[in-house]
Amino acid sequence: MEHKEFTDLCLNLGPKIYRLALRYLNDSDDAADAVQEVYLRMWNSREQHLKKPEAMAMTITRNYCLDRLKLHFHKYKLQGAEIDRLNVTANEYSHEKADIVKHIRTLIKELPENQKSILHMRDIEGYSTSETAAIMEMNENTIRVNLSRARQKIRELLEKRYAYVNEY
Repeated sequence: MEHKEFTDLCLNLGPKIYRLALRYLNDSDDAADAVQEVYLRMWNSREQHLKKPEAMAMTITRNYCLDRLKLHFHKYKLQGAEIDRLNVTANEYSHEKADIVKHIRTLIKELPENQKSILHMRDIEGYSTSETAAIMEMNENTIRVNLSRARQKIRELLEKRYAYVNEY
């Protein structure tokens, strides 16, 4: 494939690539870098996969962005209690995230005592279902049902509170 043919097929995809990358990366400079990287990868594999250039571009963009996010995550990976000490002013979304975490903690406190205890043991402490059943002196199926109900209740209340997100 020649340069002209590649340009005709792929150059108009730049805005779509940029928007998708921006959605994943939340940074305009990183999104612009992603566009360049996607074009480079498409050019390098132009002989193999350019029957559907838009699908290929979106797939490469998604994979590139996920790789960048994984790399960023692993560079700054936090463990256990360090999360509670995280400075919530690190970026523009931190305040919203902190509000959501606070709201979830409030919702957990409002759950029935069994559900609250089971949810805490399974999702926060990391106990297995059998360990939780032994500690709570309950049947494993009862643990699963209570855990499911607790998660469902929190999910419903969160969806109700943040329903406006789905409107956009």
